[in-house]
Amino acid sequence: MLHKRIRKPSNQCGLSLVELMVAITVGLILTAGLIQLFVANKQAYRLQEGILDMQENARYSLQTLSYDLKMAGHWGGVEADAISFTASTSDCKGSLIGSSLFGISGIEGSSTAPTPTGCIDDADYVANSDVLIVRYAAGDNRVAAADLSNTDNSGDLFVGSLAGFSAILDTGSGLATEESSGGKFHDGAKLMDGVYNYPYYMAAYFIRPCSVKAGSTCAATDDNGEPLPTLTRYILRGNALTQEPIAEGVEQMQIEYGIGLSGDVDEYKDADEMTATDWNNVSAVRIALVTRAGKKDFSYTDPHDSSNAYDLPGNDAEDDYYVYGDDAHYRRKVVTQVIQIRNSGRS
Repeated sequence: MLHKRIRKPSNQCGLSLVELMVAITVGLILTAGLIQLFVANKQAYRLQEGILDMQENARYSLQTLSYDLKMAGHWGGVEADAISFTASTSDCKGSLIGSSLFGISGIEGSSTAPTPTGCIDDADYVANSDVLIVRYAAGDNRVAAADLSNTDNSGDLFVGSLAGFSAILDTGSGLATEESSGGKFHDGAKLMDGVYNYPYYMAAYFIRPCSVKAGSTCAATDDNGEPLPTLTRYILRGNALTQEPIAEGVEQMQIEYGIGLSGDVDEYKDADEMTATDWNNVSAVRIALVTRAGKKDFSYTDPHDSSNAYDLPGNDAEDDYYVYGDDAHYRRKVVTQVIQIRNSGRS
């Protein structure tokens, strides 16, 4: 009887130490390459995101400023000097509301907060940035005479206007009394047709050095230790002033005012060169904003140092903008826009 031979399996051999080390080395090289690729892609994404944020913040800032400037000086069909109102200038609110109701006014930037006393703390102000103030009767939210004395309106400021005749700036309750008795808008005992009541709007735009304040004023610890300069406005809500951040990353604002009649611009002036007559004849406003990314990029150094300033609108040395120290590692973008004014400079 034949017996089938059974072949025993050969012994299995493992990897040698040298082969194992070579495999680990190759794996580490591949992993390092993947990590480097991931880091590069992450940095490129952050860079692109920062550029897009700068562009969007600039766009939104100019859109907001443009809307207010185009509405500035609207008083319901009357000139500012036909408005009956005397404001107290003993505090910030009275100063900004203004006894002389210029639709547009501004304050030239300085080393400390240049706004009226008590308005903005020095810690909430970016040095040498200009301040823009706009005032108007908000035409998109008219209030009926019967509603002026309501709880929600009685203490708020309104402009009661009769186009081509005159206007009154007063609280809702004060205006209600005027319109319910034989006052300026009455023909005998009857309120004239065409009297409209508009909420009074006032905003003062400035740059503050942080976005979110942990305390009462900006501090170095705000915004997670990297304070983010922000376009901000002091806005009148009813009859109270409130700081309202508009767009982060806006680092500097410089403004020039175009003066001329019939909508033409004869010359541009800084705020400190303007007269009362000039403010009534502003035909255009030229605004330059410097926006920056939210995070530093240490692979980049801004070339605008002490010998190479950003050339912004304005005639003063303070209108030039320089970048120093670690701030040079932020990427920046300058945007400039000329905004035509509808309600002044048309005499």
